[in-house]
Amino acid sequence: MTCDHLSLFNEPHTVSILLYIRDNPGCRRTELYKNVARNDRMATKLGLLIDAGLVIDDNYRMGSCLKLTQKGIDVAASFDWIIRIIDDK
Repeated sequence: MTCDHLSLFNEPHTVSILLYIRDNPGCRRTELYKNVARNDRMATKLGLLIDAGLVIDDNYRMGSCLKLTQKGIDVAASFDWIIRIIDDK
């Protein structure tokens, strides 16, 4: 999977995926899919975030565990900043 950096966020749900993992570090894929969106492309979208270096998928014996990388944390913080500007807070 390849993508240019900005087009990654044209994909529906990629920002929601990033923010959900930020707010629920260590969540499993099934939790993410259940709470963000249920569609056939969720795994592909998550893969794009992993390929971009924003998310890591630690495979534990009982399943995968999703976490943000430092770059992912920084990007999520940037979205928080954008939201504050839009909300005038």
